Amino acid sequence: MEVNTDNSHKNLTVIFDFDGTLLDTRILTKYEHLFKDPPRGSDEWKRGRKEYLSHIKDCPIWEGLNDVLDYIRQHHIKTCIVTANTKDRVVTAIKAFGWKDIFVNDRIVGCYALGMKRVSKDDGNAALFEKALEIMQVKAEDCIAFGNEVSDTIAAQSIGIKAFNCLWGANENDREKMLNDMPDITLNKPFDIVRVIGQVI
Repeated sequence: MEVNTDNSHKNLTVIFDFDGTLLDTRILTKYEHLFKDPPRGSDEWKRGRKEYLSHIKDCPIWEGLNDVLDYIRQHHIKTCIVTANTKDRVVTAIKAFGWKDIFVNDRIVGCYALGMKRVSKDDGNAALFEKALEIMQVKAEDCIAFGNEVSDTIAAQSIGIKAFNCLWGANENDREKMLNDMPDITLNKPFDIVRVIGQVI
């Protein structure tokens, strides 16, 4: 694979989903009851949420993902995270895995980025991606998005962002749709992200 070895690409912004794309967060589901069952804001809820966050460091990193992040470091590529998760969970993960130099706090767009109402990317809702473009002050055509759900791709594409499916974190239904209906934009392994970025820079 040939890639440009220039040290920077000022116009490119790489947008990542979080759960299933950067980390395999499935193990966290067994801890969700710790803060979902108690009344929100109660002492029990706060303790449960704190314990939940403490387990984020136990999530496996997908094989090859650190190589992708090293490539981004070396080329000084701007990044953003757009997630239907809460920002505090993502921030906790970034600190735990030593990614603070890549993912800057104010470039994390979580589900409450638009206000008090939780926003998702379901059904191709592009609101969180639109917020990311606003925060990053970039144009859609200068961005590439990577996510493990078809809804991520559809949402990003709907506003002109070039988007790719990440097969490694997809559930069975999404995997089937990615492979059957969207094979040309479906990546099989994390290091394929380097190939995609390399074709741009």
